[in-house]
This record gives sequence, structure tokens and C-alpha cells, in this order.
Amino acid sequence: MSYFSSNYISMKYPLSDYSCDGQGLRNAQVGAIHALGAYFTTKKEPVLLSMPTGTGKTAVIMMAPYLLGVSKVLVVTPTVLVRSQIAQNFSSLKILKQIGVFEKEVGPPIICELKHKYTDDYKKNIESADVVVATPGCALSLSENQDTKKIFDLVIIDEAHHEPAKTWREVLLNNPEAKQVLFTATPFRRDKKEIKANHIYNYPLSRAYKDGVFGAINFIPVELKEDEDKDIILAKKGEEIFFRDKANGLEHAMMVRCKSKKEATHLSNLYKNHTLLKLEIVNSSKSRQEVLKIIDQLSNQEINGVICVDMMAEGFDFPNLKIAVIHDPHKSLATTLQFIGRFARTNQERLIGEASFIAVNDEQFALENKKLFSTDSIWQEIIIDLSEERINQDIESQEYFKSYDNQLLSTNNQEFSLHSLYTNFHARIYYAKSFNLNAKFPDLRMKIENINVSEDDQTIVVVTSSKQLPRWSTVDGIYYNLEYNTVLIHYQKKNNLLFINSHLKSESIYDAIAIAYCGEDNYEKITLSNIHKVLSGVKNHEIFNSGLANRLSEGETYKISAGSDVSKAIDVDSGKMYSPGHVFCKAEEADTQITIGYSSGSKIWSSKYGSIQEMVKWFDLNGDKISNQQVKVKTNTNYDNLPMPTEMKKFPKDIFMWDFNVQSYRKPHNLLISEGDISTSTILDVDISIESVKTLEILLRVSLGGKSYNIVRNINGKYKCFIEGEFFIMVGREAMPLSVYLNQFPLSFYTSSLALISGNEISRYDYNLPAFDMNKIISIDWKSYNTDITMEIKTNKYKGDKNSLQDTIGEKLIENNTYDYIVFDHGSGEIADYISIEILKTQIIVSFYHAKAKSSVNFNSSVGDVYEVLGQSIKSLIWLKSKSIFLAKLRDRQRSGHSVFIKGEIKYLEQALKDNIPMRGKIIACQPGLTSNENLPDKIGEVLSATNMKIKNSATTKDFYVWGS
Repeated sequence: MSYFSSNYISMKYPLSDYSCDGQGLRNAQVGAIHALGAYFTTKKEPVLLSMPTGTGKTAVIMMAPYLLGVSKVLVVTPTVLVRSQIAQNFSSLKILKQIGVFEKEVGPPIICELKHKYTDDYKKNIESADVVVATPGCALSLSENQDTKKIFDLVIIDEAHHEPAKTWREVLLNNPEAKQVLFTATPFRRDKKEIKANHIYNYPLSRAYKDGVFGAINFIPVELKEDEDKDIILAKKGEEIFFRDKANGLEHAMMVRCKSKKEATHLSNLYKNHTLLKLEIVNSSKSRQEVLKIIDQLSNQEINGVICVDMMAEGFDFPNLKIAVIHDPHKSLATTLQFIGRFARTNQERLIGEASFIAVNDEQFALENKKLFSTDSIWQEIIIDLSEERINQDIESQEYFKSYDNQLLSTNNQEFSLHSLYTNFHARIYYAKSFNLNAKFPDLRMKIENINVSEDDQTIVVVTSSKQLPRWSTVDGIYYNLEYNTVLIHYQKKNNLLFINSHLKSESIYDAIAIAYCGEDNYEKITLSNIHKVLSGVKNHEIFNSGLANRLSEGETYKISAGSDVSKAIDVDSGKMYSPGHVFCKAEEADTQITIGYSSGSKIWSSKYGSIQEMVKWFDLNGDKISNQQVKVKTNTNYDNLPMPTEMKKFPKDIFMWDFNVQSYRKPHNLLISEGDISTSTILDVDISIESVKTLEILLRVSLGGKSYNIVRNINGKYKCFIEGEFFIMVGREAMPLSVYLNQFPLSFYTSSLALISGNEISRYDYNLPAFDMNKIISIDWKSYNTDITMEIKTNKYKGDKNSLQDTIGEKLIENNTYDYIVFDHGSGEIADYISIEILKTQIIVSFYHAKAKSSVNFNSSVGDVYEVLGQSIKSLIWLKSKSIFLAKLRDRQRSGHSVFIKGEIKYLEQALKDNIPMRGKIIACQPGLTSNENLPDKIGEVLSATNMKIKNSATTKDFYVWGS
């Protein structure tokens, strides 16, 4: 029978009444030791017990081997000092005998304090020992030896928040059959790594304070005046408190905390020159003997304190440390709590009082959003709240991740833990009519490394990997970047909302995931008016980034503003010009500072990073806001002046034009030709026309190079094609069908009253459009030019002698000697049918002529003809935004053979456009079906007025005319 088994019968469990003689087990110790015994009656997985500093953790560590009846124990400690203390406590059993767990006659176990890495010289000592105490490096060498790795049936880890570190974890992995018990006061880490043990016991800091084992803490803030030396003022305040406590009969010692050895030397000299305090430096360069000597001097009151660089703060037991002078505060919560715990101990026979912390009043320094070193800080409450909040989060998180079922574990990622996934908050959101949690993750041409599914939370976490060519490589080679990406899919069942968080933010990826889990026709994007609701329930909005879509101006199609409060630039009149695009703001929610943003693309985001559990909570919080039909958003900023779009139930009948997405203009993506090569043609060369507008869909006709087919745009903003052989567009290195491209870069549609349709929403505004000025319809004598106004352009099949509409426009332009350049530019992706350019001393006038033949019998009767030519007119405004854009487009049309200079040469035009002369645009819609001699029907009059208003407000073009009959 082992030493521990034979002495178990001698162990008692006396309960302490916290009398001054210190007899009996404290509340925390009773709870911890019984939790430990209960757990191992049915389970064998590693366990974690959290006990605040000073609550008697060492006694529980010593009792554990007796309770569990083991043969040999390995205790791993963080430092040499703690190793020595633990070994000494085991070798004497002084602590357990003092509190009445053992009688005086009980003999101690045989102890081996492993002071160096294991060699065969230690073999006999290890074999004969009941307890081996070692620091991590020495413990690892012991656990790696074939003769000794299996002899331990209990491994105890002191200060277990170090467990995720490689050396500590390998010690445990090398002893898989042993019971593993981990102790710590702070079961969390700054790097968010998981402590791999079941958290079976937590003794709250508030209870420790109530039980009197965690003492009172007094924060003494130091105010600095201008030009005062911070370190000198702190030193003098520390001296004052030390001698005050001494005068009151308290045997207090001081610790001066700094961040570096160099700083410690500086402070040592400073304290000698400016105070009467006797201090010694303790840092990692000191030998064990030197440190023990300093501790003896401290214990014997030969010195007043120590200057420490991250020493004597973790696991070290010296309750007389009661004064801390903080020259450099710790940056992590765990380290700060460990540090404070050194001073809050109450277990001391000598007379000690309350702890004092001295630091500069610093409003900016905060831990977990709590201002710690601030005059208004209530330290006792803050420290307790911070500790318990984080520990409770850790326990809750551990329970949360138990609900996930690992469905696929890659051999390359055996150590992957959901607990370690810590990512930024963002999501694409869909309204989903159905959701299949067990659906197959879609083929995204990536290797699936890991899938975890939580049925309780309706959440899926996927890790993928893919090989990517480096950006500098254009062909397949021997070098690849291996990239890992995560996808988090969450379904909020009560609101039927699907949240997708993907580090690859591709429209095709979002759609593929939504289709896989919801079905192709069972999901749709959230309307802007609903996603806007994420700004509700918060206060003190400060909008520091916004995007506004300009419904009228082509000079500024999308306005992005950034600054401390960009909403100040939005007035009532702005609402007539702009629609909301995206917004990102700071605000306060439950007295906590947050950031929240959204975009019209059904996305929300924050600058916050967090765990899967935290992100799912964030999803659900915003899902409730989005789904609340009663909520009204009021930011109390000028952003409220922007009219919010409303959901469309059916398409308006007066849709007269479409326009490309601003991203398509900024970077026109190339088409992919059938052989797999990239074409010189771009998305802008694709001719798209509106064939029909129905209640729930718009039928579009796309054409290029003699090939044409239909694409349907439904009421929810999705584009679909029902044939094979679509045009393919290259986006980066991905080739996607045109219908998929339009889902990622959707078209905008306008009604005759300039209402903007985006997604499944419509933005309306009462512009108070004036009646169209009939003087802007200029009568052209088409007959005198022998023009067939029903023929737009001659084809090879035409045998007559009539001029086409385009022929006549060309003749009229040539007749006008004021034009320096005349360009014919007919065909897919055209700028206009004709372009005339007049170079003046003070300005360059560029005029675009768009032609549409008369298709009706009567004048002022063909709404379709008018819609088409005016739509072309408005879309061409993009090419007048600047001289460089106009010239680049013209060069592109020249290279492709679409543009012909009837008058002048492009090389001279290029030179003229380089001169520092402003460019002014004109738009002329050539539609002989219109006349000023007859009344205009309301529909035609409205769209003419709207076109005139949009062109006048475009910031690039001031004149608009119609060449009619």
C-alpha cells in the first residue's frame, strides 16, 4: 500500500470558524477538496479548480494525493521560489498539521525537489519519492524519459493558466494515464487559449472577501502636477504609507513594481536618493540563493521591501507584502489579479492590516473597460467584479462548447479547439424560410479541415484550407500560399434569420452556403430599412464613416465620408440627393462603448473581436432588433435626414432605365472567352436592355458579339439565368457567370420619377419636378436630309436611298464648322452614337448624341422609345466625370475598333485634353418621335423632367436637349 493510501485514514476534515488560531479548513478548501473527490469517483478527465490567491490552495494541493489514494505525485510549479515552498510544505506537513488535518505524529511523504533536468543520477531519488516537485522544464524532461514517464498516477499543476503553453501541456500529454488536477486563481488567458480541463470548482472572490481570506484593498491615487517627476512622487508616497503603517504597529513590506531590469536599477538609485526606504532588487538575473537571502531579510525586517521585475507575484506566499508602488501597471487582467492577490492575503500570524496600492491617477488605463487607476475607482468592487465576470465567462464558455459535435477532424489539425477561435464580428444576413442544420457544406473548391455542429445553438463552424498562388505569380508554379479560413453559420430560429461570418467575403460563397442550408429559393437579403434597426437600442451615436448613394449626380455617385462626426454634413436637402449606403458608428449600449455598422448589402459589422459564443450572442441581439417591427430608429444626428427606403411588394410599371454598379465602373471586370482566355471586352461592353417589367420580375436581355440571352431579376434582387452558356466575368482569379456577377455587383434601376430600386427596396423622394421645358425639344427637319426616322442605322440588307437617323445626325454635325472633333461610336458598350468636341479658350465642350428611331405611328406616343434613349443618356454621364475617364474610355473604344474619328485625330485630342481647361458636357437625345407641337403625355413629360433634373444635378453636365420633329 502506498504512503498516501495508508495515511488517508489519518486525514481529518475540521471546519474552521476563522478564529485567530487558524484551526480547521476554510470554506474554499472544504469545497475544493470535496469537489475533487466527487469528480474522480465517476470520471477521469483533467480537472480545473479556481481558488483566489490567499484562500488556501496549497493545503488542497497537499490533501489531494491522500484523498485520491495515489502512489506517486508530480507537482509542477511556475517558479523556483514556489517549487521550494511546495517541497518544504510537503516535507513537513506543517500547514496541514496547523489546521488540524493531521495529528503531529503523522510522518511526511518522501520528497524529491527536482532542481535540474532529469538524468539517470536522479533515478533512485525519483523511484523512492512519494512527491516530485519540479518547474516545467525539469518536469518535461522527467515525463519524456521512458523509465519515469509512467510512474506517476497524479499530476498536479500549480498556476494552471500556464497549461496551454507548450512545455506545460506536453508534461500532461506525456502522462495520459495519470489523474490530472490543475489549480489557479485566474483560469483565463490574455491570448484566449483554452485550458484543457473540466472546470469543476470555482470559489468566487466575493465569497473570499466575505469569508475574510481576501483582505480589503485601498487604492491611493497620486496626482501629478506639471513638470513633476512621476517616479519621485510615487517613491515619496510609498515612503509615507510605509512609515505610517509602521507607526501603527503594522509589519508591512513593500513591493515596487517596474517593467524592466534597467528601470529597476534606475528606481533603486532613485529610492536611495529621495527616501529612507531600504529596498533590494529581485529579478530573473538573481540566483536562487540570492533571492532566498533577500526573502529572509524581508522576513526579518532587515529591509523594507523589494523592487521587482515580474518576480514574487505568482504563487509566492509572503502575506506581509501589503504595500505596492506601481510605476508600470500590468496590461493583462490575469497578471493584474495575480499581482493584487499577493497583497490581499490575510493568513499571517504577525500583525498586518489592509493592502495599499499606490499609482498615478490615470483615467486612460483600463482593464476589460474598467478604469482601474482612476480616482473614482472603487477597487474592492472592481477587482471582485472583474475576476468573477471573467471566471464565469470561462465556465460558461466551457459548457457552451460541449454542445458542439465534431463531425470532421482533419489529421493536420488534431489540436484545433473551438475555444481558440477568436475573430472579428461581421455577418451577411438573410431571411431564411427554412434551415437544414445537417446539410452538406457546399463545395467551394477548398479542403474542409474541420466541421463542428451545435444542435442546441443551430450553429456550424467550418475550417477550410486552400492553396493560392502568390500575388506575384501569374502561372502555376512550385510556390503556393496555404491559407486557412473559417466560416461560422448561425440560424436564429425564432426570427428565421441566417447569419454567415466568413473570412472570404465573396458573394458566391455567401450564396453557395445559403443555398446549401436553406434551399435555392428559400432565402433573401435583409432590406435596408430593417438592417438599419441595428442602430436601435443604443444612445449617443457618433457616426465616423458613412457612404451615401447619390441618386442624381454622376459626378459623385457614391460619397464616402470619414471623421469624428460625419453626419453634420447631412442636411435636409441632402435627403433629396442621397440614399443611405453604409454607416459605421460608435455608440453606448448598457453603459458600454460599442461600434456597429451596416450596409445596404445586408451586412453588419463591428470592430469587436470575440469568441464563437460571444459572436452568436451578438448575432441574436441584432437579429432581435432587425425583426422588431415596432422599433423606430432615431440617432439624433443629421443622419436622420436621409429617407429610408421601403420594401417593394411589386415592381413599379414606370421603370425606365438601369445602371451598372459603381464597382463595375471603378474596375470594369473582363469577360472570359470560350477558349478560356481573358477577353479585352469588359462588363461595360455587355449590352443590357429591359425587355419587360412584370409584377415580381424584370426580364433583361443581354447581348454581346452576336450572342444574346435573357436574365431574370426577381423582386428580391436576385439574378437568374435559365440557359447554359452564359457570359463569364473574371473577378480576380475567379470566373463567374454573368448572373452570379450581377448578384455580387447588382444593377440599379430608376423609375420615371427618379425613385431608386436596390435589392427589394425602393427609395422615393418628392423632388417637386417642374414641367419639362418644351423649348428643349428642338425641331429637326428630317425630311430635308431625306431621313427615314423609323430606321436607326442602315444594315447591309437595306436597298433604299433613305438616310438612317444616324446618317442624318452625322451630316448635321459635319455641317457645323465649330466642332473640332467628331466621333462615331456605335455598338455594344458605346459612349454615345456620336460625340462632338469643341475646343474653346475657356472650356472644352463635349456633347453626347444618343439616337433612337421612331417606332410608333403617332408623335409623343412611344413611351418605350423615350425610356430607352433617356436611359442611355443618363448612363453616359459616367464618362463625363473627368477628362481622364473620358479619354481612357475613348482610347479603349479606339483600340477595340468601335470608335471612328470622322473629324480630327485622337492624338491631337489627347493633347488638348491635357491642357488646364475645364470640360463641360452636353447630352442630346435624338428621338424624332417627340415633338413640341403636341402635348406630352404625363408619363413622357415626367421622365423628360426627371432626366433633365438628373443631368443638371450631375456636376458634370449642365445642358440637356432633345432633337425631335
